[in-house]
Amino acid sequence: MHAKQKSKRRGAFLIEAAAAVTVLGIITALAMSACLNFAKTQDHYHKRMAALWAAEAQMERYTAGASIDSAPPEGMIANDIALTTEIAPGTGQWEAFDLVIVSARIESRHGTTVTESVRCYLPREAKP
Repeated sequence: MHAKQKSKRRGAFLIEAAAAVTVLGIITALAMSACLNFAKTQDHYHKRMAALWAAEAQMERYTAGASIDSAPPEGMIANDIALTTEIAPGTGQWEAFDLVIVSARIESRHGTTVTESVRCYLPREAKP
């Protein structure tokens, strides 16, 4: 009878150990998923900030007097960022101004395209 009780305890221990390993496996899988998702989100955030800074830098050049059709100086903007500039005449109280929209587009490592835009009214006579 004593040997039978030992066998039952040993069987219960094996079941508890298997359950613990299973729970640890599930926790590890969830943690790995969270880490990968965090890395993807961080990449998207960094690309978004790079696009926003590039668009803002280009707009600063325009407000400082650079020609609208001029490219930024070499090395000012990362090569993987595409800048586009749109100009629309101001309306209403903004008739003496042009609405300038600078958009920056960049591809993230995960294949998504990130686009950020900056808008500013610039005086018509200030354009070279």
